[in-house]
Amino acid sequence: MPELHITEENLLRLSAGKNKSSLLRKLFKGMHHFGELHHGLQGVPLQELIRELLEMEKDGLIRRVDPQPDITHARLNLTSRGVSLKHLIDNLEAETAKKTKTSQ
Repeated sequence: MPELHITEENLLRLSAGKNKSSLLRKLFKGMHHFGELHHGLQGVPLQELIRELLEMEKDGLIRRVDPQPDITHARLNLTSRGVSLKHLIDNLEAETAKKTKTSQ
């Protein structure tokens, strides 16, 4: 997989999607089974969650801990690339919170 230089643009592309930042937040805390992620994101259609997880896997952000052919039976964890996004997401959220406070 080609090395990805993490810029704000790349971060936004990698975390784009309705649930990707929520998925990353959960996975920053450690490994999860697919079912735990699905249960934690109530109201998210199963197919949408599967699509987003497969995109994250393709982008090298997550990996299957126990290689199951079906992602819905797998335990998932962040790769080093996924972990490297934590400080960038934290900074982005802090900036957003500051801007929100300032505009109120």
